[in-house]
Amino acid sequence: MPIDLRILVTGQFILDLVILGVLIVLGRLYFNRKAATADFQAAMNKAMTLIREMEELGESLEKILGEKREL
Repeated sequence: MPIDLRILVTGQFILDLVILGVLIVLGRLYFNRKAATADFQAAMNKAMTLIREMEELGESLEKILGEKREL
């Protein structure tokens, strides 16, 4: 039973479209993960900056309170 060439070409075309769709989905997942990682890293950098500023403010407050106690 020979298979019609048109059926083979159509099947190959559909298979190619499915593979292309899978590659697009995988690519989007990969780039979304990279974007999420970059957002998380930026948030962590901001948090670390805020922590450093809070430490500096705490040291300044301790210094001011120490000077006030001496008066």
